[in-house]
Amino acid sequence: RVAVVGFITLDDSIIGDGVILANGAQLGGHVAVEDGAILGALSGVHQFCRIGRKAMLAGGAKVTRDVPPWAMAHGDRARLVGLNLERMRRDALPQATRSAIKRVYRLICRQGMSPDEAQAGLSKPESEVVEVQQFLDFVRATERGLCAGRASTR
Repeated sequence: RVAVVGFITLDDSIIGDGVILANGAQLGGHVAVEDGAILGALSGVHQFCRIGRKAMLAGGAKVTRDVPPWAMAHGDRARLVGLNLERMRRDALPQATRSAIKRVYRLICRQGMSPDEAQAGLSKPESEVVEVQQFLDFVRATERGLCAGRASTR
């Protein structure tokens, strides 16, 4: 396992601070991997995709669309399977911040709302959380779209 410390550029891909690339993880051209992301063994990221801050790819994941911050993805044609709750716990995020991230994830990735619709559906304290704003900005900037998520059961 190789830990990347500091912001670096590999050819035409950008890798943020504290990224972990497990053995055999591969990046296509023009990939952006944000700070603290973890790419599991033998995972592959298609060209022009982005991996959000503190996101996690399971071993063998094949990513063809963007993975938002704090999200976890796995499988061939990777799907979002939830949030990286263990990482939130280890980073000692306050419970209010965790809840706000969960809510924006649910609104966008499970219920299919646009970032503007999701922001309107958040309470004022939730919408002011820095991590929520980063999540919304990431989704607004996507060009390839987000990995498909599991449908809501509610």
